[in-house]
Amino acid sequence: MNSLDDLTINSNEEEMPMRFNSGFRFRDLSFHTAIGPNISLNGSNTIAWRHDDEYSNGYVFTREPVRKGERIVIQVLATEVMYIGSLAFGLTSCDPLSIDPHNLPDNSDDLLDRPEYWVVSKDVANSPDEGDELSFCVKTDGSVEFSKNGNIPSVFMHVDTSVQLWAFWDIYGNTQRLRIVGSTSEPVIRPDQLRQNSNASMENDRNNLSMSDLVDIAELGLVGSESNLVPPPIPPPRRSQSSHGITAAAMAPAPPRPKTSGTPAQESQTSSQLAGQDIQSVR
Repeated sequence: MNSLDDLTINSNEEEMPMRFNSGFRFRDLSFHTAIGPNISLNGSNTIAWRHDDEYSNGYVFTREPVRKGERIVIQVLATEVMYIGSLAFGLTSCDPLSIDPHNLPDNSDDLLDRPEYWVVSKDVANSPDEGDELSFCVKTDGSVEFSKNGNIPSVFMHVDTSVQLWAFWDIYGNTQRLRIVGSTSEPVIRPDQLRQNSNASMENDRNNLSMSDLVDIAELGLVGSESNLVPPPIPPPRRSQSSHGITAAAMAPAPPRPKTSGTPAQESQTSSQLAGQDIQSVR
C-alpha cells in the first residue's frame, strides 16, 4: 500500500465518527491477514477496501473466532454506485490461515460447495450507505442477530455453535470500504435507552394531541383525575314537539270511561245493554 492510500484511509477514518455505537465499550478486534485477492488492509488491519475496477473477491475474515454473545460492529466507509449487489456476511469453521485466497470464488454462494462448514447471507444490509454501522452477534442457541444503525436486532440465520466459527465479509458490489470497530457484550439498545425512548414516545404523543382531541377529551370529562373517566349521564328522552310546543296529539286527554255502580255482574250486564243500544242505533 502506498503513502497516498495511507493518507486517504486515515482521513476517512477521522472524518467518520460513530453515531449509533459511540457509547459502548469495545474489545479490540481486527481483520485477519488472510484476505481475498482484490482486498488491501491498512497498517492496523482494521480497515479493508476493495481495489478500484474490481467488484468481487473482496473477502475479509475476523482475526480470531467469534465469541458467543458478543456483537461485532463494522462501519461502512465508502460505497460505489456504479456496481449492483452489496456486502455479504457469513460464518465458517475454516481457519483463514488454511485458505488459499486465489481459490475463493467470485460468487460467495459458491463457498457452500467447499468441504468446510460455511453459511453466507448476501446483501445482508440491503445496500448500506456510507457511514452505516452494522452489528452481528452469534447467540448461544445458534441464532445470529443483525442490527443496522442501532435498530432493534433481528435474527437472520442459524448456525452450528458446536464448532469454532470465524466471521467473514465479502466487500462486494457497491460496498467499497469497511472498518471493523470491535466487539462488545453490551446489547444494541440498553435498558436505560429503552426507558428514555419510552418516556420520549409518551411525551411526543401528548405533544401531538390536536385541539379537536383536547376538546373531545374535555367534553367527555376526561381532563383531571381518573375519577373523571366515567362518561356523563345520558339525558332523558325528549318528547316530540311542534313549532308551537307539544303536539296536539300529546295534549289531547284520554276519553272518559262511563261511570257504573253495582256488583261486577251488574256492571257486566250494563256494559252488554250499552253495547246493544249502540248496535240498535247503528241499525
